[in-house]
Amino acid sequence: MKQIWSIFIVIITVIEIVLGRSINIRDEVSVEDECIFVSEAYSKGKKAYDCCSEEGVTCTDGHITKLEFTSKSITLKSSIENLRYLEQLYIIKTTANTIPSEIKNLTNLKELRIEKSTITGNIPSEIGDLTNLEQLVISKSTYSSKIPSEIGNLTNLKQLVLSQTTFIGEFPSEIGKLTNLKELEIDNTSVTGSIPSEIGDLTNLEQLTISSNKKMSGSIPSSIGNLKNLQKLDLSGNNLSGEIPSEIGNLTNLKTLDLSSNPLKPQGALYLSEGTFTSLESLNLNLCEIGDEGLNHLSNGLFNKLNNLYLFHNNISAEGIKYLLKASYISNLVLLSLT
Repeated sequence: MKQIWSIFIVIITVIEIVLGRSINIRDEVSVEDECIFVSEAYSKGKKAYDCCSEEGVTCTDGHITKLEFTSKSITLKSSIENLRYLEQLYIIKTTANTIPSEIKNLTNLKELRIEKSTITGNIPSEIGDLTNLEQLVISKSTYSSKIPSEIGNLTNLKQLVLSQTTFIGEFPSEIGKLTNLKELEIDNTSVTGSIPSEIGDLTNLEQLTISSNKKMSGSIPSSIGNLKNLQKLDLSGNNLSGEIPSEIGNLTNLKTLDLSSNPLKPQGALYLSEGTFTSLESLNLNLCEIGDEGLNHLSNGLFNKLNNLYLFHNNISAEGIKYLLKASYISNLVLLSLT
């Protein structure tokens, strides 16, 4: 018997060497192993048990598939790597420590939401290993982290929201690799730099919001004209300057356009008037410094479905108002804001 066992050990060792990896005879974790993470999160120690009946835990076919921490104070430990079947992770109104690098093992994760929470440390670069992720939402939270460039590896993402959170550092150009995105929102952060030209590679986008990022600057990239599926474009409050690019006229499916609170030039209004915005319902140019010249250009636009037009604080005189009153769309307006 000892001889047979010795031969078995030799065979296993040879296979390990050939394959270049260790063999785990039990190739999957049990739900009890998965629940160690839940136990440690609540500071109950390293306890293996069945937690499927606990609040915020959803199990399917004997494995944890959804975790929701709401109004808690939790400790995130390396045992998160056991959650190989997890598809949804919600951290809501919760205080937590740094997200461990072992999150990279959650390869079935499809949705990660951190909302109204306080998280320490940085977003780990290993988040780029979650290649099945479809929704990543971090909003209304205290999280002084850079946006890691590895986020560009999440090519299955359809929704990326980084909003009302203290993100720092430059806007990563790698976001341009997320070509399956339908919605991108980077709103009210401390992100610096300019909008990268790679934004024009996101041709499946339907909603793009990059707004109220006071430390951003630069101009609107001309590549934005590639986003022909856009229905909503909000670039308000970013301290953007220069002209509105002529390519913006390619966005024929737009319903909402907000460029307010950016020191843009009157010439940009000409490009808006030359575009084919047959679906546009709301246009916000508050605090854009377009003046009478810009309003003259704008009055020539064919905005057949325009209902709401916002133009206050644009140095408009009575002469500019005369231009506007000649516009073909003036009778369709439900709301006109000039002051």
